[in-house]
Amino acid sequence: MMTMKRSRCRSMTLVEVVAALALLVIAASSLLLAHARATRQIAWSAERVRVSDALNELVIGWRLRHEDWSRPAEGVFEELPAWRWTRSAVPYDQVNGDSLLQVRLDVVHDGLDGTTELRQVVIWLVPVAETK
Repeated sequence: MMTMKRSRCRSMTLVEVVAALALLVIAASSLLLAHARATRQIAWSAERVRVSDALNELVIGWRLRHEDWSRPAEGVFEELPAWRWTRSAVPYDQVNGDSLLQVRLDVVHDGLDGTTELRQVVIWLVPVAETK
C-alpha cells in the first residue's frame, strides 16, 4: 500500500511541474508581446512629438514672415520625409465687421507600403488684413 501512495505522490508532483512550466511559458510570452507593443508605442509617440514640433516651427515661421495665408501651399517636413503638409484657405463669415479667412493645415503620413493617411488637421481663423 505504501508504494502506491509514493508513486501517486511522484506523478502528482510531475503534473504540477509540467503545469508550472506551462504557466511560466505563457507568462514569459505575454511579457515579450507586451514589451514589443510598448516599444512600438514609444516609437510612434516619439515620431508624433517630432511632427508636432515641426508643425509648430512651420506655423511660427509663417507668422514671423507675415505669410500670405490666402495662398495655398504644400511641402514636406525637412527632418521627417514621410510626413508632408498642405495648407488651404477659404473665406469665413465676418465677425464684428472684420473679414476672416479660415486656414486649414492637413498633415499627411506616407507609409512605407504606399498608403497615405491624414493624421492631423489644424484649423484657425486669420483676419484678412493679415493676409496682405
